[in-house]
Amino acid sequence: VGKSNNAEGGRFLLPLGAVWMYNVLSSTMSSQSDRPLSASSRNDEHDRNMADILSHALQLLLQLETAPNGTSYTVSINNGTKLYHITNMCLFPEKILSNDLIGSSLEILFKHLSGTECNSTSDSSLVKDFIKACFEHSRLSQEPTKRKEDEKDSTETQLYNMLTGEQSASSAYSKDELKALDDFIDDLCNSYIEYGGQYPTFTNFIRLFLRHDFPAKTITAVLTKLHPILHVLTIEEEDKQSLVFSLTQSISGGLPSLDSSRRDPSSVLDSFSTSLKKRDKELSRNDYVYLLAIAVLGRNLASSSQRCDCGLQAMKNRLSGVSSIVFYDITQAAEKFLRSGGGTKDSLISCVFDICMGSPKGLNSALNTGSWDEAITSLKSVKHTI
Repeated sequence: VGKSNNAEGGRFLLPLGAVWMYNVLSSTMSSQSDRPLSASSRNDEHDRNMADILSHALQLLLQLETAPNGTSYTVSINNGTKLYHITNMCLFPEKILSNDLIGSSLEILFKHLSGTECNSTSDSSLVKDFIKACFEHSRLSQEPTKRKEDEKDSTETQLYNMLTGEQSASSAYSKDELKALDDFIDDLCNSYIEYGGQYPTFTNFIRLFLRHDFPAKTITAVLTKLHPILHVLTIEEEDKQSLVFSLTQSISGGLPSLDSSRRDPSSVLDSFSTSLKKRDKELSRNDYVYLLAIAVLGRNLASSSQRCDCGLQAMKNRLSGVSSIVFYDITQAAEKFLRSGGGTKDSLISCVFDICMGSPKGLNSALNTGSWDEAITSLKSVKHTI
């Protein structure tokens, strides 16, 4: 289905809406059948029909997306919108997600739309378009205009964000847009906990919400909801290039004083520090969330050591209660990052890899001698070398 070439250019030949093909992936399907079959047979037939429809829709979209120079239909829709609709596939029953054809097609589409396939860094429009599509697809977009009380709440929230330093991506969205996103993520996390953690493709979709362009509340919600199983966000046998790309998308920048990147909101820093403590199952040093947490906290510790004591005090309180090895990794990553001189995001990730995934030789003796005052003194000594 394309667009007409007549004088009324821009009108679709069929009245299906701009994203009608992607809506197939984000729809619900009734399990009822008019045929006089047993309940078990009816369910089996329904599952087969659902899998057949979805697999064919995915394959068709995949052909359109990967066609040379794209197609008029796919290029007219932004990637954020398309990414939102394919994310809905994770909410279908496990029988759908476990289908090999569906799983492989979904993985290729995710990599294509998220930038993983070509290792291209996405801009903030991807997340903005994702959230907009989420809201438009939700029941909230169908409700009447909210009363002035809601507008007052929104104004008070923005004022609070300004006073507490939480004025990040969340201020760019309405209250209803954030509510729709919260509901969507809650449903995804519930499905991930129930069965999705065993599928790497689902894991990639969950990691998507740890990208720094998402509102701080979104990042903290995912880390909090999945706290008991954060180790599951590690994909076995993931190649280093994919791992580095995923980390790059989730880290907001290098050293702010050198690349003018923003510092992370305190709520995000608190959530990452919490993810490293109070756990029934400790994260391994090569786990995805562990590497990301060390990078985010190490970056902000390095920045605070070069700026003001108030930031250092906040980091000291934040790191209270972490294990000695976590404290070591954060402080060493921060110092190595400062000494690298570049202050870039790539340099930060490289430093974290060297610290957390390098040789453990001499680690135990280093842990026994480390302290906060010693670490900060060492960090401040790097000030004149960057």
